[in-house]
Amino acid sequence: SSAITGARSQEENDAFEIITSAEDPNAELIFQLLGLSDEDMESYAISVSPMNVKAYGIAIVMPAKDQEETVRTGLQTFIDTQRMNFEFYLPDQYEVAQNTRLEKLDDGALIMVMCEDQDTVYDSIVSAIQSK
Repeated sequence: SSAITGARSQEENDAFEIITSAEDPNAELIFQLLGLSDEDMESYAISVSPMNVKAYGIAIVMPAKDQEETVRTGLQTFIDTQRMNFEFYLPDQYEVAQNTRLEKLDDGALIMVMCEDQDTVYDSIVSAIQSK
């Protein structure tokens, strides 16, 4: 979660909580949005907008054994849903959703970055993870 916190603005840190455990109060809602369960992931830090006012989502997920496809599908479905939600609603947010990055790191972690200036945020997160 520190990699996410360090990569985004204070406003985003205040607005979008980071889920790291099924015990987090909004974990079930976030899991439903992503079509995932706690069992699908070995570890994770997930921060998404639960309402369709902003195309926003950052996730760092280490899939559980044999769950990479499930996790990737869940994240991609979230991206596709955000794209559809904003296509005719908010053009600027549609562009943010269109530019989402979903990448796999060498250690197997999947990273999704949907926000303004996604490349800078993505690079900051990867740098923070690799420096640990």
